[in-house]
Amino acid sequence: MGRGPGKNNMSEEQLKANKRERDLKSWHNNKHKQQKKRAELLLNAKIITCGCGKQYKDIIQNKNSHERTQRHSLWDEEETHKVRELICRKVNNINTLEEAQTKLDEVYLNAERYNFAQKEGYIPTLVRRLNKIEDKPIDPLKPKPKIKRLVIKKKLNIINE
Repeated sequence: MGRGPGKNNMSEEQLKANKRERDLKSWHNNKHKQQKKRAELLLNAKIITCGCGKQYKDIIQNKNSHERTQRHSLWDEEETHKVRELICRKVNNINTLEEAQTKLDEVYLNAERYNFAQKEGYIPTLVRRLNKIEDKPIDPLKPKPKIKRLVIKKKLNIINE
């Protein structure tokens, strides 16, 4: 099927070349507007402190690039597995999340996990090991209560009519 007579009767390569030229000309004409808009966004954006410990400006591109970092992905993995909460619940003498983070850093060091990728790969093993440990007693003076099994039998009253 033809494109018709005149300038519309171009090959695919010619159409692509013309489009590329138009786009390049448009980009050069509007480049300063885009740069000015981006600079204004950066100037007025709030600074967000992430849970992983780093900061980024409240702009979509900056947030997305921050979330792709190894530090954030490690923190996100630790949060999904609730590693700090597990350490607080299972390990004696650790009661706050800050103490749990210190202990977690110590565990990584002892396990020779030095970069973020190694630490992220170690998390499933760490969670498995933590789940094998019994929960620490709530009050160290009281022994842990024994679990009793209750059997409830319910009597049904059936009336024949």
